Amino acid sequence: LQIDTWLHDQIHRYGMTRKQFNNFSLILRQMLEYAMLKELIEKNPLTHVKVESRLFKRESKPDPEKEVFTKLEEQRIIAHAWDDYRTNTRLLKPLASLAVAFQFQTGLRVGELCALKYSDIVDDRLHVQRMVRKQTVVVEHTKSRAGDRMVYLSTKAWEIINETLRYHKEHG
Repeated sequence: LQIDTWLHDQIHRYGMTRKQFNNFSLILRQMLEYAMLKELIEKNPLTHVKVESRLFKRESKPDPEKEVFTKLEEQRIIAHAWDDYRTNTRLLKPLASLAVAFQFQTGLRVGELCALKYSDIVDDRLHVQRMVRKQTVVVEHTKSRAGDRMVYLSTKAWEIINETLRYHKEHG
């Protein structure tokens, strides 16, 4: 009862979202699980603590003005990436410019993007299932909770994929 009351008090005091509460209570949950393993307690009292979702602060959508890029900036970055790919002959990795444009289309992390294979394309989707870690090591999982997932490929994403296929055929 003391733990239940204390946790609810913390939610109210700090106006926690569900995610903040889960992060906050993680250490306590793990400590109590460890105490069970060491047979210091018979059961974890947190398993019986129920928090109604209405108690959590709602996460509001971010203000579009505070987003990383506005739509106009996004369009300009993508246009610059294509221009750089087509005209800059001194690029060490010519497809890197298109990688930037591809990330805008798919939302992939850099590590996930670097570990892609053409065989990851399944119908009109991309199977994201691995990532590059520490710049050279490919691991067969991803960083996020979403983990192994399918990402829809837009028309613009297909344009980039087709261009990379053309480039690889042309340059061996």
